[in-house]
Amino acid sequence: MATKPRPDKKKVIDEVFTDEMLLSYLAWEPPQGESKSFQVLVKAYRGMTSSAFKRFLVFFKEAGYDINAKDSGGVSFLESITPNIRFAEYVDILVEAGAA
Repeated sequence: MATKPRPDKKKVIDEVFTDEMLLSYLAWEPPQGESKSFQVLVKAYRGMTSSAFKRFLVFFKEAGYDINAKDSGGVSFLESITPNIRFAEYVDILVEAGAA
């Protein structure tokens, strides 16, 4: 039996992300022992539209974060999302921003 989404958890479409909202992702602290660069990319990717993610990457790189950071298993963020065709737009954005 499928559960219905809670009424207070509506899908947000075309949310406007201010620069302050984008910058707030850089202040997020990951669990101890995890790569901050990698985990911040994951959090931003999960919480942003593709256009906001593209803008966010400018701040991310300017702040000195590593766009090629790897998780604890040695997999980069780009490598982790590349196999899924649904994320092709994000892959293109990452590559355009310098991810390899």
